[in-house]
Amino acid sequence: MAGGKLIIAQVRDSNEFPMNPNGETRMDRMERLLEAYIQHNERAHENFEREHKDLLTAQVVLTGHMDVVNVKLAEVGVKLAEVGVKLAEVTDKLNGLIGVVDDIIRRPPPGRPTG
Repeated sequence: MAGGKLIIAQVRDSNEFPMNPNGETRMDRMERLLEAYIQHNERAHENFEREHKDLLTAQVVLTGHMDVVNVKLAEVGVKLAEVGVKLAEVTDKLNGLIGVVDDIIRRPPPGRPTG
């Protein structure tokens, strides 16, 4: 970069570029703008790197949480299957009870009044 500054200094000293009312040559203005552009890009790149790191961290955390969710979901599936079995048992027992009560209502025991 030192060689580039030497060339700029030589061009600036050669008075090839007229000065504006502020006392800057066109080369000075271009150099100032280029430096501002470089600094802006460096800050933007630093921000990008920071945001990218945050995104990767979030991805790792999310993956970990998804693993926990998958384990819990599998546990819920097992419990749901158990509930299904219990529900079938209760349904069978309830149907049996309904049959007994229906039988009692339709055919009362001897000596019991109907109606």
